[in-house]
Amino acid sequence: MTKSKKPIDLAKRLISVNIEIYKIYDALAESYDNKDLHKKNLEYLKVALDIENNIYKEIGDNLLTSQEFEHALKLAFESLDIADYIYDEVYFRIYNYIESKISYYPFCEDRYSTTDNLEINTATIERHIIYDIDLLSYYNLLQIMKNANYNYLLPYLNQAKYTVLFRCKYFDNLAFNDLKSAKPTARERLLTFNHDKNLVALKFREILFEGLQDYSANAFDYESSSKTTENYADAIINLVQVKTYLELTSKEEAFEIFLTYFKTLEENAKLKKVLEKSVVNDKIRDLIKVNFINKSDNKVLSKS
Repeated sequence: MTKSKKPIDLAKRLISVNIEIYKIYDALAESYDNKDLHKKNLEYLKVALDIENNIYKEIGDNLLTSQEFEHALKLAFESLDIADYIYDEVYFRIYNYIESKISYYPFCEDRYSTTDNLEINTATIERHIIYDIDLLSYYNLLQIMKNANYNYLLPYLNQAKYTVLFRCKYFDNLAFNDLKSAKPTARERLLTFNHDKNLVALKFREILFEGLQDYSANAFDYESSSKTTENYADAIINLVQVKTYLELTSKEEAFEIFLTYFKTLEENAKLKKVLEKSVVNDKIRDLIKVNFINKSDNKVLSKS
């Protein structure tokens, strides 16, 4: 292996170009209302992504997903001297991409021991669920950005948009082409490739319910915050995530969430009184109700 091909050198080059890509994505967020500058930033991004992709080709999938390269990345990151927030984003982008490569194929693994199979298949299921979440949350964010009522939030929403694109390398192409639709298919895809239906259902429920809890709590933080435009934008972004996680639920999960929500309010008068004054709760309640109706077999409900 030549000096330039050493894992540590490749890792340093990969991190270096990702720092520059981060800066370009940040510039794209800042230039959303300047057509000429935005176009120029997209041209810079294309060049930077080409360089990044060439480095990934040099590394190759075998080395990229190996413990040797993981160790090289660790050493390369330890030697960095950059702002923490850039460090965190670059770290996430690279490792998120590597994990997506490891669990890219949706096939059910049955070649190894039972224990190894469970670990590999669980990781594959989780990765495909995460891909659906990333895709649908990005699409839902774009829909919010098209709403004229939120034009004054565009600086913050564009920052969220390009943050998602940076974190998810597999979405780099969406910086150049609008996403017209999003059809999550992970449940069907995983079952088609022979994954255990109970494990698929378990991981969907686990990830979706945990996400709903976290993003709902984040949205509720707005109630006790100073009512700034930035905080309101954060609340909207968290509500977009609540909508995303709800839309990915099965009919049974949607019913469970609907029933639990309204049953909890009926059984807890104090909580109900508090939430009746909450604008955030009104939004979450409506999202839960609409999701339940959309997935209900009751045609009367669906038309109401």
